[in-house]
Amino acid sequence: MNHNWVKLVILNNLKDIVRIFGNLFLSIYFFNITDGNLIQVLKYWLIYSASNLIYRYVICKWISTNNILKWYRFSLFANLITVSILLILREKIIDYIYLFALLQSFAISLYYATYENITCHINKNNSFKKYFSIDSLLSNAMSIIAPLCLGVLIEKFSYAVAFVVLLFITIGCFVLSMFLNQETIECKKLEIFEYLKSIKNKKIFRKTLIQNFFDGFNTWGPVGVLTTVILYSQISNEAIVGGMNSITNVIGVLFSVLCIKLINQRNFGKLIIPTTIIIFVLTIPISIQFSLVLVCVYMILNQIGMVITDINGNSLTYELLPEITEEKYQNDYLWNIQLSFDLGRIVGYALVLLVAYDWYDALKYLFILFSFGFVVRSLILNDLMKNSK
Repeated sequence: MNHNWVKLVILNNLKDIVRIFGNLFLSIYFFNITDGNLIQVLKYWLIYSASNLIYRYVICKWISTNNILKWYRFSLFANLITVSILLILREKIIDYIYLFALLQSFAISLYYATYENITCHINKNNSFKKYFSIDSLLSNAMSIIAPLCLGVLIEKFSYAVAFVVLLFITIGCFVLSMFLNQETIECKKLEIFEYLKSIKNKKIFRKTLIQNFFDGFNTWGPVGVLTTVILYSQISNEAIVGGMNSITNVIGVLFSVLCIKLINQRNFGKLIIPTTIIIFVLTIPISIQFSLVLVCVYMILNQIGMVITDINGNSLTYELLPEITEEKYQNDYLWNIQLSFDLGRIVGYALVLLVAYDWYDALKYLFILFSFGFVVRSLILNDLMKNSK
């Protein structure tokens, strides 16, 4: 096994602790220091997602075969800077919340632009399914431990103590990245027009973009922010919020194992499509009769939907690259995928922000729409699975 393969998985999952804090507790932190202003929190995430569109294009113009590992390490250093800013400014971060969104978005954009190209390189022997299965399993395992520990840490001590812990983790990630073996990672600069001309199968190409749009729209979009803020507004306890997320992630780990063991090209549609339809149907009464208990049930359903679509969705994105374009346009392809993903997030956040401004009480009905996104994504994934070799 490639030693960089192992190190990259470890690094990605250590960094997941910071990602978990950002997706879960950072929204709560902003919600607190803005005196419960959900609209301001949603604006932060909308700016974060929109700026990623610009950053990703510029970054993909920068990176090349000669500097990709250097930029990957710098992305971890940039992440270290953002955590340091949180520790130094603390509540005063609210005065610079949108500037912080721009900086945070840059650090994350740089990380994933380089990480995805490195992932392509080290999985050239078609081990994407294995890589993302193991990565998902470890990520869910990390998601069990980290939310509970961070929640208890914040509740018992303070956010400042949590920032210190995150600072040490980001330092550890940066140091570990120095031990990645130096190797030639093919990565050419963007050539958008040439790339678009090189598309071999436009049908597969369109469906790949659509499934990644829904990945951003419902899986990694505003759903997490909404459920977190709604749950916290009811209980005002970070430890319980973290514990609830840990419980839902236990279920995520179990489904990761089931996906690895049971799901293949022959039975994917038979298992995944009915599951996402059931999730969608169950979301309807949950959204209509919204309560604290039903929020928790929805979080579990959402986690199941994420796991069963993400493992195959992420691996297919890489596996179908040769079916869509030439290998030399790998960087362009990954940029295009991220563009679709970010557009999904932007549409999701903009929709929630629009509803929150004028029809605040109707926010709960959006969960039905987001759950329907799992059904659409599973149908598209089933079709794409047939083209995967």
